[in-house]
Parts: sequence; C-alpha cells; structure tokens
Amino acid sequence: MKRTSYLLFAILLIGSFVLGACTSQTSTAPQAPVTQAPAAAEEITIEYWVFADYGTGAAGDLQNTFIKEFEASHPGVKIVMSAKNDDELSTGVLTAAASKTLPDLYMQTEDMGAQDIAVNAMENLYGRWMAMPETYRSQFNPAMIADMTPQANTMWGMPYTGFSNFLYRNLTVLKAAGIDPNEPVNDWDTFLAQMQKIKDAGYDAMGTYSDEPEDTVVYYSGVASEAEWGIDFVNKKTLINPDKFAQMMEFLVEARKYGPELGNRSQGATDLFLANKLAFVVSGPWKNVTFQEAKKNTGLEFDFIVNPGATADNTSGARGTELIALAPNSTHKDIAWEFVTYICDEPQMTRWATLLSRYNSNLVTMSTVKDSLLDITGQAAKSALLLKPPTFKKAYPGNYFQTILDTMAEIEAGQTSPIDGANAMIQKLNEVIAAEE
Repeated sequence: MKRTSYLLFAILLIGSFVLGACTSQTSTAPQAPVTQAPAAAEEITIEYWVFADYGTGAAGDLQNTFIKEFEASHPGVKIVMSAKNDDELSTGVLTAAASKTLPDLYMQTEDMGAQDIAVNAMENLYGRWMAMPETYRSQFNPAMIADMTPQANTMWGMPYTGFSNFLYRNLTVLKAAGIDPNEPVNDWDTFLAQMQKIKDAGYDAMGTYSDEPEDTVVYYSGVASEAEWGIDFVNKKTLINPDKFAQMMEFLVEARKYGPELGNRSQGATDLFLANKLAFVVSGPWKNVTFQEAKKNTGLEFDFIVNPGATADNTSGARGTELIALAPNSTHKDIAWEFVTYICDEPQMTRWATLLSRYNSNLVTMSTVKDSLLDITGQAAKSALLLKPPTFKKAYPGNYFQTILDTMAEIEAGQTSPIDGANAMIQKLNEVIAAEE
C-alpha cells in the first residue's frame, strides 16, 4: 500500500502530556455522538471508499461495526462502504472528480494528496476541524495534523493511520544458514555478510528493489537525509544527492548476487518466503496479516526488525500517513464529517489498534495500546523518508519515478556505473520537472 518533514512517531514522547488533556473527555464505551435525526422522508446515504485491506476481513468487520453504531444513533443515515485496491482507488478518485461523482468520503495516502487537490477532489477541512472542541483536537498527533495543514487555514484531510516499512525475516532460513536471529544487523556490511551465508547455504536472501518506487525510498533513506529527497518545485530540481544514490546502488548491486530475480513486492517473493526459501521481505504492517496466517496454518517462523541502513545510526525505510478526505461535491458534508470524527475518536481508534495492530493518529490510543507491530512501525519510521515530499504542494510528474527505476535497472544490468548513472539521472529528472511547468 500504500500506505513533508515531520517526526511522525517520535512525537509520541509528548503522549503523556496529551493523555492528561484527553482522558477526562474520552470514553471507553463505543457510543457514537447523537445528532439531530433527519426526518423520516430525508434518508441520507453516505458513500465511503476505503482501502481494500481496511474494508475486508477483520478490518472490514470492525469498520462495519463502527458504521452500525453510527447509524443506530443517527436514524435515517446509511453509510455505504466500498473497498478498493490502491490503483482502483487512485484512478477512481480522478475519474469521479472529473465527472463530479466523488463519494462523500474516501481514504487516501498523503502522497496522492497533491494530485487529488489539483482535480478538486479534497475539501478544505480547516474550519470544521477548528470548530471541534479542544479536548477532541488534542487527542491527535500534532505532527500528523501539521502534515495535513501545509499552509495557513488549510487542512486537506483527517489523519487516520500511519505506516512504515521494516524487515520481515524467515527464521527457518536464517537458522539453516547458521545465523543467530539475535545477532544485531546494524549496517549494510553486516546485512550483506548474512546474505552471503544464506546464499552459500542454498537459500535466497531478498528480492530486487528496482520495480517499485516505494522500495527505492526504503534503501535510499538508509544513506540520505530528508533534505536529500523529494522535489524542490520552486527551483524546479530534484533534491536527490547523486553520491548518496550511487552508494545505495552499490549496496543493491551487491545484494542482487544473493537473491532471486523477483521484485521484493512480487507475489513470487512472498511465496518463496512462505515456503522457507527466501530470508527477507521488506514491507509494512499489512504484510503481517499474511505471515500470521501462515504461522497459524503451516508453522511459519518469522519476526521483524528495523531495516538496516548504511551505518548503525541511520536505519532505512519509507513512511506515510493514510487520511480520510471529504469530497467538495458532497451534499451531506455535515453528517459525513461527523462520521469521520466518530471513527477517529479514541474509543474507535483503540479498538482498531487493539484488533489490527495498526498505528493511527490518536495519541491517546498510541499511549495505551501495547503491541509489537505498533512498536516496530514507530521505530522504523524514525529515520524513514516520505514517499513524495513535499506533500499537498504539487503533484509529481508522471514519469519522475519511472526515470529513477529505469536508471536503477541500467546500473543493475551493468550498463553504467552507479555514480555515472546517478549523475545522468539527476539531469533527466530536472528535465522532467522543468517540462511540467
């Protein structure tokens, strides 16, 4: 999935302060706020698009529970939820915006925000947000709220959940290769040494990383800072540091010797991991569902750790926020917004985090729910990079990431050196950015 500069999870350090401000107003009972019920003849239907993994399985069941609770306290209101995969959701929003048939509410990743704003698919929620009581607003992660408000008097979505990438490890493969899972993996050199042991033992280490933009961000973040990633739209240039990019590619070229010719996110890589033939998969918390099911059914032994970076003080990964947007064309904005504030309130977010182990924007929840998957998500995000900074400013050119992936493939194929490929890529990316003006 998915799924601007901010310390997305480090802000939890102020959780105890926020908790003190919030506990007096939060309730453990899952009761939706009661509003003035519409007349019987005024039945209202709210169309609500959600991510596929949020609208199916246990997540979908919980979403439906929230919906039923809200409908019960709002006679005459019906919430119709539709689950859509990432591509279907992104394309659907663009198509619906053009025909003015957007749903009342939809989930989205923040990296798609600028694109949706450009087609008038996101309502500015600032006035509604500021009208909420301070006791309600103080529940939420200030950094995630700030990310939704890139300029004064503007708020482009309600932050809902957050994600980061980390390293899933097949413990059966590691043990077969003579690797102690408790041995620290603090940098790329140590990581590569483990990969060689895995290959020598007849297994594969990890898939390739030149297939998906998010995978590029994962390992580039292991060597680069936030100031060396994204686009400077004012000066029309990429912020990628060619030396850092070349360093990343040197690592990936070496790692490719120890893995299969399969993309990290491919089903083939997942299948090898499940079959105890592949040691490592980099993904987010959503992948845990698949692996936990295999653990129950086949005895899969796995764990997860923060993905190592070039040095011990710079781990790697990609991070982001999933939000709920209100459509400008909705004719039921008031009740739709009330539903949003209900599902994002602490009692609902606590049930969400407890059942699904998914990080979310409610600090009260995050300070009370203890879970290893929540912990690793927070740890992995500390030095991870956003996918498309600066968010909510300007949409990335359509061929920006393809240019990066093409360069990576050329370097991996030996057609150019890492540094020559990186320097040529910078020039191409600047041309791509300039051509968008």
